[in-house]
Amino acid sequence: MHRFIKRPEAGALFSFIVVVAVFTVLSGGKFLRVGNIASILAMLAERGLAVIGITLLMISGEIDLSISSVYGSSALFFVVLSEQLPPLTAFLLVVLFAAMVGLLNGTVTTKFEVPSIIVTLGTMFFLRGAIYFTTKGFTRSFRSQDYFIHLLSGRIGGSDFRFSIFWLIVATLLFFTLLEHHPYGNHVLATGSNREVARVMGVKVDRVRMINFLICSIMASLGGMLSAARFGTVAATHGEGIELETIASAVIGGTLLSGGYGSIQGSLIGALLVSSLRSGLLLSGAPAYWYIAFMGVILVVAAVINMGLVRKVLVR
Repeated sequence: MHRFIKRPEAGALFSFIVVVAVFTVLSGGKFLRVGNIASILAMLAERGLAVIGITLLMISGEIDLSISSVYGSSALFFVVLSEQLPPLTAFLLVVLFAAMVGLLNGTVTTKFEVPSIIVTLGTMFFLRGAIYFTTKGFTRSFRSQDYFIHLLSGRIGGSDFRFSIFWLIVATLLFFTLLEHHPYGNHVLATGSNREVARVMGVKVDRVRMINFLICSIMASLGGMLSAARFGTVAATHGEGIELETIASAVIGGTLLSGGYGSIQGSLIGALLVSSLRSGLLLSGAPAYWYIAFMGVILVVAAVINMGLVRKVLVR
């Protein structure tokens, strides 16, 4: 138990249990109904992919504010391209587009030493402008009933059963293994902890940062395409604000904005908490705008708890 308490995800797990208990009582048991849990998991599957990417990047000491626009533009371009091309081809082209965005962010950050928050903020504005230009403010919808689209959305054979959470489980296992049991994970942690010391130790710091920018954009793109496949429509505002939700999820899950500390599973527990918070407030009859206020409180409390845990780990 003492060892677990020192884990990055310990605070997030405790907070999640408290949130579930509180909203179960306030909603009269509605929170634990199958339909609500399925809705939470469907949202988690899409946002969770972006959370994994931003977590890896944050641990290496960088930040990406453009993931909301990558999320939205990928969803839009997937819809548009699927009208002209086979959905699988459209999917691969959108992934390539996201990779190029990630490489651009990484190149400008590492080669020109521009702070990543500035670089990605500019990318966010540019891509969001491109979304508004393409849609003219209108909603774009799917017309294709291709099997691949149903596969992405988690609906097979026309049934209502969705297993899109499966894609998140696969991604979680992959990146958990990469961070916890692969030398690259040590390089990521070393890069975020102390960049100069990591260089002296032989870690190719710029390459690590570049790869993580690439991964972050691709994961956000995958989440955007999953959401487009699930809803069948994409609005000009698609994905707006998820950059703050994903960063908040990572921080709640124990990842430090300063880098060098965090876990994939902790961030996903944070993302589950955020999704549960939104759903729980609605079921409890609270106004929708309370979600933002509660998010702010939980974020600050989580940051304070995480910094306290980190200090204890460092002292011992």
